Amino acid sequence: PSEPASVAAPAVRRSSTAMVALPSEPASVEDEMMHLQRLSDGGSEIATRMLEARITWMEGERARKTGDCRQGTRLFAHALCLALRDGDPFSGYWQTSSSRVHPLADYHACAEAAIASDGSSEVLSDARVLQALAYLTQRQFSEAFDAVSDAIHAEPDNPYSYLLRTLIEGNLNMWLQAEADCTLAISLLASEPIFTYWRAIARRNMLQAWPRLEPHRSPAFMVASAAVIQDLESFVARTPLGSRRCSEALYEIAIIAFTILLSSEQTGAAKKRIVSIVVAACERARAADARRPEVFAGVRDSDAKRMVEMLYNATILA
Repeated sequence: PSEPASVAAPAVRRSSTAMVALPSEPASVEDEMMHLQRLSDGGSEIATRMLEARITWMEGERARKTGDCRQGTRLFAHALCLALRDGDPFSGYWQTSSSRVHPLADYHACAEAAIASDGSSEVLSDARVLQALAYLTQRQFSEAFDAVSDAIHAEPDNPYSYLLRTLIEGNLNMWLQAEADCTLAISLLASEPIFTYWRAIARRNMLQAWPRLEPHRSPAFMVASAAVIQDLESFVARTPLGSRRCSEALYEIAIIAFTILLSSEQTGAAKKRIVSIVVAACERARAADARRPEVFAGVRDSDAKRMVEMLYNATILA
């Protein structure tokens, strides 16, 4: 069997542009699925969910290759929703030829064939989601944005389409729109914690531009920072400890709290409370990171981890 190419639900990485980036490819789908099966058999909820996403995608491949593009498109879109829940870097590995060229035209054709066979709004939505993912893989962000916006227009009650658009908006530095899309997703499915995580990331990225607007010590900045931490804590409280985004959310809490510590003039008990938040978040992040499945190893944010280690030590001495 052929090896997969890298296609993923984008992951936030800290950079000067605060972009949302695609991770590197794993060794093979088959090896990864066998590893996930072992973890699932051992009781890992995250591994079970990740395995479900891959199996659903493979079922979509089988349908596509037998000419059932309507069913294939539906399964591809569903696999993407499953993968997005945990920030899973899978999100459908595109099948590759011996020359390792991505045959993304096959998926665009599959989506168009599905629309031709069934013009319902549900099929149109699934097809545009698949095309948006294909464009995203090629880093054609404007085309991806247009495609997923068509999906939302066809099926406005699908919260995962808003989340996909959020990830695309992140690559376009449209964080205000990303925050709005996450808030819409939360209103449609409040029980899904990943929407709260990405709203926090959107708000975090807007905070990074704050110094150009007004001083860090302003009450408004402190209130906005507290709102980000509140969203992140809400996410952590409702997601499995081993999820990729759990440890990353805790890293973010530590970093934001440390920023508040440096930016504020807090003393005494108030300062000790902020220090305790930083220390606790660092320790919880370490514990969560230790529980992440090994398939996440290639997309760990090592720079953020080093930053947290540094601020942890600095906070202890504060």
